[in-house]
Amino acid sequence: MYSFQVGPVNVHTHGPPSDPSIPVYAVVPRKSPPHDDSPAPDRPQTPSAVANPDGSITVSWQALTRGAVTSYVILATRDDEPRHAITPRLPADTTTIVIPKDELIPGSSYAFQVGPINVHTHGPPSAASAAVVAATPGAAQPDGGAPAPGRPGPAQAVANADGSVTVSWSAPTEGTVT
Repeated sequence: MYSFQVGPVNVHTHGPPSDPSIPVYAVVPRKSPPHDDSPAPDRPQTPSAVANPDGSITVSWQALTRGAVTSYVILATRDDEPRHAITPRLPADTTTIVIPKDELIPGSSYAFQVGPINVHTHGPPSAASAAVVAATPGAAQPDGGAPAPGRPGPAQAVANADGSVTVSWSAPTEGTVT
């Protein structure tokens, strides 16, 4: 059973989420994909994060030595907001990535985790890096960024016969959503 909410964003400023949809049950398609028996990868060591003068942040970690890993994903937590993936899947031989300044809010504090993946099986993410503050190249830190958008209308969810779910909502009546 699933329930959905829609969260508006103006540039990097989050507005209040919509009211939740009524719960829906996703229908499992008749032809299920084959089961993935890939073992979960081990937990990576804590990554390091370094703020760069250009506003980007470099995240580095040690490659896993035990267990199978086919890719990694970098998870970011900004100013105690909910954690989210900030990168797509990265090849298993990647151990350093630069998060571009366009993906960050200048003056905000970030902590990063490394999530290991073996085919489709996710392993436990690393502990969070020490928090770093995204720099603003050649400028004073902003006083909060873009204004928060208004609350969207209630989310409505409908389970489809193919197992997918269609979610709809109405746009906020105030503010800008980007």
